[in-house]
Amino acid sequence: MGKPFPKFKVAAVQAAPVFLDLERTPDKALALIDEASRNGAGLSAFPEVFIAGYPYWNRLENVFKTTPFFIEMLKNSVAVPGQYNRFDVLSLRLNRAPWRPITEVGTSPRPEDFLSDDEPES
Repeated sequence: MGKPFPKFKVAAVQAAPVFLDLERTPDKALALIDEASRNGAGLSAFPEVFIAGYPYWNRLENVFKTTPFFIEMLKNSVAVPGQYNRFDVLSLRLNRAPWRPITEVGTSPRPEDFLSDDEPES
């Protein structure tokens, strides 16, 4: 018989984000990761699109009526690659954390230069 797999705790985080708020959601994620780590979890997994929030409205209403919600979601999505924002702070904190958790946080990405300074925001 082969070697047994090592055992470890996993935290399946079922929590709501601070909906459409890129500034506060990473802080909430950090608090949840910290709580899971203090309880022995070596892995914390978050829901799909935890940052900026799942677009539930896309099934509830006509797409033309929900355009303002998608614009807000886009504004609160993670810029790829690497705009310095709260998501980067989350990554830095995780890399320096004494408990070194493995974490998966679902995000809604957007192109880095998608919202340029010369485009009006609604």
